Amino acid sequence: EAAAARALLPRAAAGLLAWSDAANTAHVAELLAELRTLEDAPEDAAEALGLSAALRGDFDAGEPRLTALVATLTDRLGPDTYKAAYHRGATRPTTEALDTLHTFVGFADH
Repeated sequence: EAAAARALLPRAAAGLLAWSDAANTAHVAELLAELRTLEDAPEDAAEALGLSAALRGDFDAGEPRLTALVATLTDRLGPDTYKAAYHRGATRPTTEALDTLHTFVGFADH
């Protein structure tokens, strides 16, 4: 499941990023967070959720799948490690957050 999702992520991300708006760009970071959770990389997943907040301007706390993901990651990492990883992503300037997202997604040239 994770390998198939990883293979599809660059194409899905390119389509969403083509809209050039904050909501779709943040959605790519959220998809990345879900993927990194599947790949058993919860700290990367928490950082990706932070990136989504940096890119959107705020975390989408009203989205049930994201609140469930936060709970899962907090359980797996512990609250302090989750908060530190999330903070790493959330405090990046927008340009740096976008560059980091491109790297995590697997875009060679960005």
